[in-house]
Amino acid sequence: MSYPEFYFWPANASLSIRVWGDEAVVYNSRTAGTHLLPQSSALVLEALGKRHMSRDEIKNILGDALRSDDVGNHDIQLDAYTDQLIREFLAIELIEASCE
Repeated sequence: MSYPEFYFWPANASLSIRVWGDEAVVYNSRTAGTHLLPQSSALVLEALGKRHMSRDEIKNILGDALRSDDVGNHDIQLDAYTDQLIREFLAIELIEASCE
């Protein structure tokens, strides 16, 4: 499967992220959207706020955040979860993608 080279916060986006326990609330001032996310997803957003990241870098952050969950087929599940998270973030305009 082909993926964009980088993912990042949208231009002119101001995301406010607040973590409470294992959940986080994200407010996007550009869209006026508020989103309830797992803490692991918020960690990805915080990292993307610092620099552009590849799909594999996002997968590594999720893997580190979820490592304590000892589940079978971890790599297969992590691949699917990473792809789902990226699609959801793109759909609700929390991130953008670039092939450059």
